[in-house]
Formats: sequence, C-alpha cells, structure tokens
Amino acid sequence: MDEAERADRQLRAFAQLESLREALDAIPSPNVVTLTYVEPFEKALDHLTAIGEDIDEFRIPKDWPFNPQGRGNPPNVINRELLYSRVSAVLRYFRFKAAVQDQANETGEALRRLVGFEYPKT
Repeated sequence: MDEAERADRQLRAFAQLESLREALDAIPSPNVVTLTYVEPFEKALDHLTAIGEDIDEFRIPKDWPFNPQGRGNPPNVINRELLYSRVSAVLRYFRFKAAVQDQANETGEALRRLVGFEYPKT
C-alpha cells in the first residue's frame, strides 16, 4: 500500500468516526442504539488496521451488544454511552499521538520520553 492510499484510508476512518460521534451526540443519554451504529465504527477500525495501526483494544467486546427482550433473542442494540466512549477513545488516541509526534518533530526529543515511558537523562 502506498503512502497516498494509507493517508486516504486514515482520513476515511476519521471522517467516519467523527460522523458517528456527531450522530451519537444527537441521541439523548442514557439510551441504546441499534447495531447499525456499530457497523461504521468497525469499518473505520478495519481501515486503521489495514494501514498498520494496532487498535484492537478499541473494538466492541462481544458481550456489549444485547437484546432487551431477553437472552433467547439475537443481540440487536448496544448501550449508547459504551459505543460513544469507544468512538471518543479512538479519536482521542490519534489526536494525542499526532500532538506528541508533532512535538517530537519540533523539539527533536525522543517520542518515548514525551509520553512518559522514559525519564530524561540527567
């Protein structure tokens, strides 16, 4: 995959995530949403995985979707707040990652030190 395709997939994922967050913002809390809201989230994560991002921890756990009519029925909804938290977490992660990378590029400081994994040498 070339750099242009990688950038395009990343932009598509972020556009999908931002749109999903806006849609979830419009739904009052607390509430549930249908699994059709999960599909674009998973597709956005698939785009990010395809470009080499390690984002599996942000995926929706299999036990989050449920059916309000009981266990014998297939899951068809998810708690809005749980989905919203995952969408926000992915967006925040990449905003933080970009800010840290920008700061590392500007200052020449080691990326590991900027995120707190390495103490400055004295």
